Amino acid sequence: MRILFVQILVGLAYLLLGSCAVGAQSTAKVSKAAQKIFDHAEILFKQGQLDEAEMAYLKVLDKAPLYNLARVRLGALYFDRGHYDESEVFLLRVLTEEPNQYPLVHYKLGEIAWMTNDYKAVSNAMHTFLDTGYGSPQVKAKARKYIRDANFMIDAKAHSDMVIKSLPAAINTTAAEYLPAMPATDAFMVFTRRVRGQEDFFISRRNQDSWLPAQPIKELNTPENEGAHAISADGKMLIFTACARRDGLGSCDLYFSVLGESGWSKPRNMGPTVNSKYWDGQPTLSANGLTLYFSSSRPGGVGGRDLWSTSRTPKGWSSPTNLFRLNTKDNDESPFLHLDGTSLYFMSDGHPGYGGTDLFLSRLIDENWTTPTNLGAPLNTVQDEGALHIDIAGTTGYFAREVSDQDARNIDIYKFPIPKHLRPTPATYAMIRILDGGNATPLQGVVDVYDLTLDKSFIRTYTDAKGELLVCLAAGKGFAIHAQKKGYTFFSTHINLEEGNTRLRPYTLEATLYPLEDAKENVDSVEPIILENVFFASGSAEILPTSLHELRKLYQLMDENKEMVIEIQGHTDDVGSSSDNDLLSTVRAEAIYNFLIEKGIPQSRMTYRGFGEKRPLVSNDTEAGRQRNRRTEFIITQR
Repeated sequence: MRILFVQILVGLAYLLLGSCAVGAQSTAKVSKAAQKIFDHAEILFKQGQLDEAEMAYLKVLDKAPLYNLARVRLGALYFDRGHYDESEVFLLRVLTEEPNQYPLVHYKLGEIAWMTNDYKAVSNAMHTFLDTGYGSPQVKAKARKYIRDANFMIDAKAHSDMVIKSLPAAINTTAAEYLPAMPATDAFMVFTRRVRGQEDFFISRRNQDSWLPAQPIKELNTPENEGAHAISADGKMLIFTACARRDGLGSCDLYFSVLGESGWSKPRNMGPTVNSKYWDGQPTLSANGLTLYFSSSRPGGVGGRDLWSTSRTPKGWSSPTNLFRLNTKDNDESPFLHLDGTSLYFMSDGHPGYGGTDLFLSRLIDENWTTPTNLGAPLNTVQDEGALHIDIAGTTGYFAREVSDQDARNIDIYKFPIPKHLRPTPATYAMIRILDGGNATPLQGVVDVYDLTLDKSFIRTYTDAKGELLVCLAAGKGFAIHAQKKGYTFFSTHINLEEGNTRLRPYTLEATLYPLEDAKENVDSVEPIILENVFFASGSAEILPTSLHELRKLYQLMDENKEMVIEIQGHTDDVGSSSDNDLLSTVRAEAIYNFLIEKGIPQSRMTYRGFGEKRPLVSNDTEAGRQRNRRTEFIITQR
């Protein structure tokens, strides 16, 4: 949400070079007429009237050729315009004529060398400046950072084959566009556009491979500024930054809005647990919606703005935790957590880089964040790079970059291919729909997703009024899916999604739940419920630990429906003898029966039975078929 006004740029230049003469006086003798012109030029310079100031300073030098403070001002003016050659000429002339009079000129020459990619000259100029002993602690710290970054740049390698493309006119305009964010489907992009100093949300939707003209999100835009946002994986929640609002707790706070049938809800402040009386903003949300990362200037951190995280619990958001391993004494901002849940991208001006704010990557390995890696050129430049978004496949990135055209500056959104070594783990998603088995209408129910690899819950969430839910998952990992609703049987399955599911080719899963009332009237109307996520050790009745989550669901169903009586049934494929398969299927069904007894379900409410290979669902001619036929299930015999 950085505002780029020429007055600010001029002000910074004036602070650095405008005070160069402090502690020393020029040896040049200046006439009253030349001094009067110079004083007028100073006023023009401070007011940002650069063309008029330039002419006035040049006029001073016509009347007083040795008045080097005018050359210092012209050097600053040309630098801010991006005319580095002209700036260098004037500043070098100053050093030639008065080598010890203006120590900050060495600093400015170092900045010119930085902007022109002469990194050895950067180091030399900044070392010379530091040797003078002149300058505030802040300026000296910046000089040391330039030296560090210059050494980094000398060794840095660029991805020379990378093509960075500006997004089309449907998104980028002559106004500033930045902070792109998209849901898992990549079906639309929400970004911030600044028009005449006013920052608002805009949305552009995809039409096949093109973007439709962006439209303002009227429900969220106000006369104030809003932006620096994140979108949930399903695209139905927007968390964003807003400043100076009546219900705000600090200078800027985090707010959220939910997308419903009639549009976006009225934004709500995330409250005092997340927000502070300081600056809080720039959120990113994990794929399961349970972890929020953001930047804050609150005390207890490492530097100016730090990265923090908070977790959502049944009681609300937890107290934020500082990511000390990633933060620096400067500013670390705009985190973006990829949907893989382990790749965190952010921007920083504190880690070694190319200048300004650069983009970095840290990966979560064994519950610890790795040392940040600079994304390198050409993504990072001597200019400021803005917040990053990477698509679900991890192959395409989007970010904002400041662009200059002569005296004009703007910010646009670009896309680029992610180099392989910087890519996150590919993620994908499933579209889940719950249906009523009695009348095939949509159901609002509970969906539990269980990570079979980590043996822990991944997310517990709910379908919407249409019975639908998008769940974002890591590609190539196994997950158990449970769907349930009170008064219905439950549904379970397990999936291992490969890469490549997209908005045009999503993975869809229909979960059919049968009303328990139907079972009461006609037991035969309810089909056997397969316990898809109950696993046994090969050739035995030993229940594997990954099965416990599903067995607890069965216990919960029995416990909530005290009159329900079930028969647990075991089945095998046709490998081995028929008698062995009969025995194996029976003891596996008995193992589930015993589990429920230990949990407190009376024996009178359960029976068990093994069918061996006698009731296959499909042919046993393939491994996939045999795997499907190896199953345990239950039927409701009384309700």
